[in-house]
Amino acid sequence: MSPADAGVDNLKATAGQSRQSASTLVGEDTDLLILLLHYCKKDNKTIYFRFDVNK
Repeated sequence: MSPADAGVDNLKATAGQSRQSASTLVGEDTDLLILLLHYCKKDNKTIYFRFDVNK
C-alpha cells in the first residue's frame, strides 16, 4: 500500500466516523481537504482539518 492510499483510507475513516461524532483529520496536504469535502455527506457532524504543528 502506498502512502497516498493510506492517506485516502484515513480520510474515508474520518468521514465515516464523523457521521456519529465530531472528528479531526490531521494532515499536511490540502488535497486531503478537498477529498474530505468530497467524501462527506450533508448529515455529517463537525469535521476539523488541522496541520500537524508538532512535527
